[in-house]
Amino acid sequence: MSIKKGRLVKSLYGAGTGSNIAVLWILTSLLSFFLVNRYVNIPYMDEIFHVSQTQRYCNQDWEWDPAITTPPGLYLLSYFLKPVLGCHLVALRSLNFVLGVVCLPAVLFDINKQLSGKAFSSPLVLSSLPPLWFTFLLYYTDIASTVIVLLAYDFALRNAAILSSAFCFFSLFFRQTNILWVGYIMVTLITNDLSFYDPVLSEATFVDFFLTITSFIGSVLRNLGKIWKKLLPFVFVFAFSMGFLVWNGGIVLGDKSNHNAVIHLSQMNYFTTFFFFFSFPSCFSPLFKSASWKPKIHSVIFSRTTLLLLPLLLLIVKYNTIIHPFLLADNRHYVFYIFNRIRRYWWLKFLGAPIYAFCYIFFIKNISQYVSVLDFTIITLATLLTLVPAPLVEFRYFILPFLFWRMKVPWKSKNAWLAEFFFHMSLNTISVYIFIYRPFFWHSEPGSLQRFMW
Repeated sequence: MSIKKGRLVKSLYGAGTGSNIAVLWILTSLLSFFLVNRYVNIPYMDEIFHVSQTQRYCNQDWEWDPAITTPPGLYLLSYFLKPVLGCHLVALRSLNFVLGVVCLPAVLFDINKQLSGKAFSSPLVLSSLPPLWFTFLLYYTDIASTVIVLLAYDFALRNAAILSSAFCFFSLFFRQTNILWVGYIMVTLITNDLSFYDPVLSEATFVDFFLTITSFIGSVLRNLGKIWKKLLPFVFVFAFSMGFLVWNGGIVLGDKSNHNAVIHLSQMNYFTTFFFFFSFPSCFSPLFKSASWKPKIHSVIFSRTTLLLLPLLLLIVKYNTIIHPFLLADNRHYVFYIFNRIRRYWWLKFLGAPIYAFCYIFFIKNISQYVSVLDFTIITLATLLTLVPAPLVEFRYFILPFLFWRMKVPWKSKNAWLAEFFFHMSLNTISVYIFIYRPFFWHSEPGSLQRFMW
């Protein structure tokens, strides 16, 4: 039985996407995948470890490479798919490509439908987030981890406790910090059966935060007899995670010496800037359409909130900016050039404080009318615990926090999401071009091409 193109597009990418946008998405992704595999036909950067470990598993050699710091979920998935895909480099990369180009938009489409009651074309916008999209083309762990966590969230929204907890469990085999999002997913699931005080953030006061948390806890305790069956599978997931921490002696596999947990509050500054940068075409364009945009900008810059934030942000910048040795040791990542410039001039990092303040204020303004107090509290907590303990700044750490926050903010119009989509895809096209056609050499490795990437 044939499936009409429009119906297929709608089922995979969203009701308002349109065939032309979907075709552009697929063709750009396919062309990029083809070019990467043509010009980079040997494992590159972290792929060296991932591909090697997977091919060991494919040969039923279960020895672990201590240089790898993430769990073996991707390698086990590839091992089970070996009869279908094989274990050569292109086959391994193609697994990520299918997960990113087909599975991720489909899951995001369904999540958006559960959240808003209708899906309006956000899946391709979110899937095109440049640091995430680039991993579709290589054999990295990020896209598989992201899809599985989002599947768990999707089933939680559908009130399917067993399936949600199962995918939460599987997610721990891809990234250890996914346990933090398991907590949010569990809360999402049990609130389907609870009634408690939980106002919208834009209408809440500080007292409402206390009332919401106490009301939620009270509701959980009163309804334990009704929700215990939903909680029980998650108790197993958390017990498994704690058992791993005890057995492993920490959250990091392999080399723990370079991945010690710290308090790195500047990570939240970087994240809000990241959110602002990749969201501004749709989140912030309505502001500039208004005739009163100048007074609005002025009111933000010189507001009481900004004046209160600035001293705190300056203190964080001065005393809690951590530059990990790895950050300045590898000039193949874009983040290297940001921090290399900042390091050259002692005063430059302090100029970030007003930018961070601006980003925080607009972040809150954009999400406050779409999230409840409980949602805001739990997602904030998960974001803090994901980012703040990490000494190393990597854009991939921001992917899941970005998606969970961004899914809450609807696109104001078709033009808004189109602007964000084309902004992302333009960056993706440029990044692929630079990756393939602007390689360089290290003096220490004259025979090996190095390439720029996220």
